[in-house]
Amino acid sequence: MVLARLQQLDGKLKTRPALVLANMPPYGDHLLAGISSQLRHEVKGLDEIISPTDQDYPASGLKVASLIRMGMIATLPSNAILGRVGSISSLRLTRLMGNFIAAMNLESAVEDRSTIEKTLISFGFHNQTGMMHLHSIGERP
Repeated sequence: MVLARLQQLDGKLKTRPALVLANMPPYGDHLLAGISSQLRHEVKGLDEIISPTDQDYPASGLKVASLIRMGMIATLPSNAILGRVGSISSLRLTRLMGNFIAAMNLESAVEDRSTIEKTLISFGFHNQTGMMHLHSIGERP
């Protein structure tokens, strides 16, 4: 998870946490899902709330319960990433990616959820102790 300036519906940029979903070839730009503290905007079956009672919340670096918005997607170059915030569990990331694939009606393109994790690893993620981390993002600002 990183801190980035993402464009809002009104066209203004807002600094917010974001989940790195993938490093996109050929230039290594980052595919991001925005994170919001506005839990009321949750789209059931697509988004996911991460709260202080969740096992992976402490590692997330978030300050309050937040909504990982899989419908708020952006692609940014590495130099637009302000810093690293934290990480979420590989199980949560796999579930979120599954939700995203299902929402785009791509289920037939993916045979099983382990394929999602293999794809994430091929884009630069690695799994250590159940947490997904991104190789190319620097340490906390």
